[in-house]
Amino acid sequence: RGHVFARPPIIDLYSPGRLRSGHVLALCGFSHSTLYSRMKTGDFPLPDGKDGGLNFWNTHTIKNYLETGGIA
Repeated sequence: RGHVFARPPIIDLYSPGRLRSGHVLALCGFSHSTLYSRMKTGDFPLPDGKDGGLNFWNTHTIKNYLETGGIA
């Protein structure tokens, strides 16, 4: 309850768009607790914003994170 589960994104990381927590989990291979733990320690970028109370990351934020080998 309250945890997000991984789900594949339906957009391309090379296109502008927003990714929800579940998409980020699927792309990065993290669990929900690992994602939020890494955000807390600064090892993962904080969300770019909230929409309807839900976190989102812009595709370029996650693309850059993945391309740099996981350096926030």
